[in-house]
Amino acid sequence: YMVARITEAQEIIGSPILLENISSYMRYKNSTMTEMEFINQISRAAGSYVLLDVNNIWANAMNFNEDPWEHICALEPETVRGYHMAGCTKEEMSNGVVYVDYHREAVHQEVWELYERCLKRFGPWPTLLEWENDVPPLNRTLDEVSQIKALLKPYREGKRP
Repeated sequence: YMVARITEAQEIIGSPILLENISSYMRYKNSTMTEMEFINQISRAAGSYVLLDVNNIWANAMNFNEDPWEHICALEPETVRGYHMAGCTKEEMSNGVVYVDYHREAVHQEVWELYERCLKRFGPWPTLLEWENDVPPLNRTLDEVSQIKALLKPYREGKRP
C-alpha cells in the first residue's frame, strides 16, 4: 500500500522523496517487524530515502526504555539523505514519564550527541531545525542553527571527523 503511493508521488514530482520516522507512544503487540525494518523495506522497494528525525528516535527510545543508537544503526546507511532536529517535552502521565514531540523547546543535549554520531555514520546531509510551538526569539533559534553549522563544518572543509 505505502510503496504504491510513494512510487506514485515520486513519479508525479519526478524525484525520490524523503520519509520521516515518526514519534510513537505505543507499540503494537502483533507487529512482525520494527519501525526501522519497515522503513528499510519501504525505502528499498520504493526507491525513496529517509529524513532521519533524530529527536523522534531519542524520544521513542526514552519512552520505551531502549537504546536510541541501536535504532539508528538498524537503518541502512544509504537510505538517509537528511536530518530533522527538534525539541520534545517531558511530561508526567498517569503511567509515567513520556517525551512528547511538541517542537516547543530546544533540542536536548542527548539529541545533539546522537546527531553528531549520525553525521559520522550517514554523512553530512541537509538538516532541518524545527520549532512549532512556543517559538523563541530569533537569537535562540540562531544559536541552534550555529550548533548545526559547527557540527557540519568539518565535512565542508573535507575533514571527516
